[in-house]
Amino acid sequence: MIQSTLDKGMWEELRKGKQRALKDIYEKYFEDLYHYGCCMCHDSSLVEDGIQDVFIDLFHYRSKISSPSNPKAYLISCLRRKLLSNLKKSRLFSLKPDATDFLIEESLEKNLISQETDQRILLKLKMALKKLTPRQKEIIFLKFVKDMDYEAISEILDMSPASCRTLMYRTAKCLKEELNDLQILQNPSLQKSTFTQVLRTFLPVLF
Repeated sequence: MIQSTLDKGMWEELRKGKQRALKDIYEKYFEDLYHYGCCMCHDSSLVEDGIQDVFIDLFHYRSKISSPSNPKAYLISCLRRKLLSNLKKSRLFSLKPDATDFLIEESLEKNLISQETDQRILLKLKMALKKLTPRQKEIIFLKFVKDMDYEAISEILDMSPASCRTLMYRTAKCLKEELNDLQILQNPSLQKSTFTQVLRTFLPVLF
């Protein structure tokens, strides 16, 4: 992802100590950060506190932070580390980062799937996702819900792009096998859809 001129300008202003720039960055990325954080943690107040801590650190260490090539990935990576640290201190999670339960919940506010057939597909997909590990759910979320490239995902997960591709390949293979077992891909309404299209259509409703 190439940093936009607007992003570059905001980060340059932040480095100069302009609080307005911090507010602009906060407002631009809060929704993405909150969405990601709530998939990591049940406690919305803990997520909000984590986001606040990220931006406090961002302003405090602004002179030492270079303008990131992908601001969204950078901020999500910061929030991920912050939440893992806070959760460990609270003894709510295992010390292993991969032990965090990346949550999948169907939002009542999302009415994107209304037809009875699609509801059945959605339920089966949710069952298939439960077979994945937390790390597999996380990379699926970043790739198909947040539409991030492997460079951005690697920054968030602290893995090399090559390792991310391998994880994505294995995750997709595992998920596709589950979907085949549940006969989702054989559904008449999906016959002209690719596996990727199915994921991009239905996954946003589950996260």
